[in-house]
Amino acid sequence: MIRVNRCRWVVHPVDVGMNKAETLVSRFNLHGNLSWKYKNERLLPEVFDYRNYDLVVTCVDKAKVRADLGRFFANDNRGSRYNKSLMWLDLGNGRASGQIILGHAYEQINKLPNVFDLYPQLESIVDVDEDSCSHIEALRKQEYGINKKVVLEATRLLWELLRKGSISHHGSYVDLESATVKPLKIDPVCWQVLGYNS
Repeated sequence: MIRVNRCRWVVHPVDVGMNKAETLVSRFNLHGNLSWKYKNERLLPEVFDYRNYDLVVTCVDKAKVRADLGRFFANDNRGSRYNKSLMWLDLGNGRASGQIILGHAYEQINKLPNVFDLYPQLESIVDVDEDSCSHIEALRKQEYGINKKVVLEATRLLWELLRKGSISHHGSYVDLESATVKPLKIDPVCWQVLGYNS
């Protein structure tokens, strides 16, 4: 299930004015002969039922959304009763760089840290409320291709996990200006550099 706030997504002229979740899910269903569902509503972590899901994907402009979700997972005791192995894949980017981080949503032994575990400072970021969902606005403040590059890295990471059943790293850092993609290694020493102690 994909949930989207009030943002509109413009990819093709026929998509103008359509809901992002509806557009994406319709295309996935049509292309893959799937029966995915979407909801056009704001995700409220405390009322969303995670029992039937294996993966939550966030691609949001607001640090507050990540912080709210991360805090919810850290404090929610339902995880032990519901789906302790729930994974959280977060994609984010700035003007010319981005990150992809896959981790466990809930606390557990041998936890793969999620974006909020690695970046608890998301709590203190003050978001600027501006519309960035149109292509024109996005191109004014982002380098061409950054969104696509971040999505490609996330897709490759999920493909490796689903196809092989294991991953060699649990995220990537993309930088278009230096033309680099650096892996986020599954390594407690790397996590400690970011301030996370497993």
